[in-house]
Amino acid sequence: MWIFVFCVFLKVMKKKYRKGFFSLERGCDYSKNFFLKGEGDHIKQKLFGDNQNMWKSIRPQVQDWLSNNWWRWEEENPEW
Repeated sequence: MWIFVFCVFLKVMKKKYRKGFFSLERGCDYSKNFFLKGEGDHIKQKLFGDNQNMWKSIRPQVQDWLSNNWWRWEEENPEW
């Protein structure tokens, strides 16, 4: 019964939203994409909400980004 209801749910759903239920992207790749593909500091900072092991491979890039922008953020004091 559960499988039937789920199939009906997918059939009724708008096609553009179906991709949100299925993805081959791993969790660590999803986490790293916030930083690597994010445009703007407010997007890149979302990386820190995830476990550090998820983005361990890009740690040097994150450290460079932090050290290059820290003083600017101290002056601007963004909401995030």
